[in-house]
Amino acid sequence: MTVSVVPQPLVVPVEIPGGPTRPSVLVEVPLPLAVEKRRELDRRLRRDCFVGEDDRVTFDADDVDLLTLISRERFTGADGQILRQRAVRALGTIDQPAARARLVELALNVLDDDAVRLAALSGLPPLRVRRLLPRLLRDPSPAMRRFARSRAAPRAVLVADRVPPRCSSP
Repeated sequence: MTVSVVPQPLVVPVEIPGGPTRPSVLVEVPLPLAVEKRRELDRRLRRDCFVGEDDRVTFDADDVDLLTLISRERFTGADGQILRQRAVRALGTIDQPAARARLVELALNVLDDDAVRLAALSGLPPLRVRRLLPRLLRDPSPAMRRFARSRAAPRAVLVADRVPPRCSSP
């Protein structure tokens, strides 16, 4: 019977310059500009920005990239979903090709949540929505098909719209 001996590692004590413990130093470092812009945009989205004319938050072309990024994020939990829906609605307030393209992409994405898709459709101009109706009528989502049918149906003309009002005689 042979016994093998496993060599033990050599332990050498290490001297840490300055001693084993040192006080921490707190350094104030400004956040990168991109992080600061995202935090500021998140604050604006968290405000109840779509209710009340006085408190309305506006978005512009400078916000499109970050709003597009937020519209792509799929965080779990109510806060992430609310931010995402508000970002989608905010994209609808910006008259930029990139914003409209992202809204169309969201509206036609069958894997996305219906609430997000409907928010995207509400931000598009009516003519653009009308062009999407044939695809939405064949959508696998019942909610999206119902939306498309409601927009594709001919509008009823009220009799009051066709008959001029009678003039009252003095």
